[in-house]
Amino acid sequence: MANTGPSYSQRGAFAVAFCFSLWIAPTIAEAQLGYSDSLILKLRTTTDSIQKADLLIKIGDMIFYEERDSAIACFDQAREYARGPLAGAIRAKLVLRQGMIHEYRAMTTKGSMQDMAKAKGQAIIFMDSALAMAKAMDDQVLLAEIHHWRGETFKGQGKYDVALGEYYQGLAAAELAKDDRSLMIAIHDLSLMLKIEGREEEARRMMREASALAEKLQDHEWLIDIGGHLGEDAQADGDMEAAVVHFTRALEFAKRRKDKGNTVWNMDRIGVVRMEQGRLDEAMQWFQQVLALNKEAEPLWNALTYDHMGALLLKQDRPREALHYYLLSHELYKDEPVPTEEAAKHLSGLSKVYAALGRFGSAYETATRSHAITDSIVKARQEKDLTQLRMQTEFERTRKEEQVRQQHRDQLAAAELTQQRTIRNISIAGVFVVILLLVLVERQRRRRAVAGADTPA
Repeated sequence: MANTGPSYSQRGAFAVAFCFSLWIAPTIAEAQLGYSDSLILKLRTTTDSIQKADLLIKIGDMIFYEERDSAIACFDQAREYARGPLAGAIRAKLVLRQGMIHEYRAMTTKGSMQDMAKAKGQAIIFMDSALAMAKAMDDQVLLAEIHHWRGETFKGQGKYDVALGEYYQGLAAAELAKDDRSLMIAIHDLSLMLKIEGREEEARRMMREASALAEKLQDHEWLIDIGGHLGEDAQADGDMEAAVVHFTRALEFAKRRKDKGNTVWNMDRIGVVRMEQGRLDEAMQWFQQVLALNKEAEPLWNALTYDHMGALLLKQDRPREALHYYLLSHELYKDEPVPTEEAAKHLSGLSKVYAALGRFGSAYETATRSHAITDSIVKARQEKDLTQLRMQTEFERTRKEEQVRQQHRDQLAAAELTQQRTIRNISIAGVFVVILLLVLVERQRRRRAVAGADTPA
């Protein structure tokens, strides 16, 4: 996608100004970036520097994928407050965020493979450092948080086996800490990983467990996220009204938090459900609301709704109007550097519109491109799965070889120990025999001496 926004230096200046605006003009910051009132209020009123740092980290996390420069400015500001012996956990969190920043740059860079590899290497160094710091403090809640973010990073790289290991370690730390929030996040993470592995029933059961914990904590941030997943599960089961209930509840929480991203996402999902139910006028109203709210948001969010609007108009036998929305979406998709499933679905829908208009050449060309993207994604997944399988097989082979070698070393050590004990026992026995012989010789000498003394001259 072409970058028509401000330059990096300009965005950096905006980011620094943003952090100061959290105190100077909090209502403007909330209106522009959608933060919850409670975080802003706490940040303005607390005098505790460690709490200020922690709040800045939370705010940075909330906007990291939408306003990265502002998020980095928040982390930098948090670093200024994270001083003194009691700020160890905060410093570990900030080291982890440094790793996240490098990882994000690696995933989004348009530089060389060498640059990307360097950024990934830096990300791992920071993340490993954060993990070591948390272990040194034996802070289980912090460990659970770090394993969550490390898992998210490896999952984003497609390293699902590594991510799964991180999530399980996060669950273990959360259980040791007996911390409900950490436990909720770990169970949520594992649920999504199990779904990727195809373990659908187990994944849904765990998501319901995470939902129960979120309800207990009344954690609106996670009730939004989990509600969206429960809505998708209900939609997949064909229980459309249950899906709408979940999406509507998540939407209400998102509005309370002034969370624009989740607001438009849940509105769009409700529109899709209504469209699938054949309630087309109602679906149209939802999509129109989304587009009205989403003018200045992430462009690809608009692309999804444009496609949904186009599909709806095609259902109403209005292909020319449908083409208008699909072409708006096409402008947003065409410059994306990496083909995605959404892009393939977009081209498939556009192909149907062309066919409805009798433009069969364009329909065939677009459908061919859609199939090519789908095939490349499937092939890439298969190759990645094979690579992971080979890596896992190699790991298992190496582990088993090491186990055999260790058993051999243990056997040699045991044999050597037995030999040393035998030699020691023989040595002790030998010493005992020598001592006994010396005692006998001494007795014999004394007897002779006594006998010689008793003999007359």
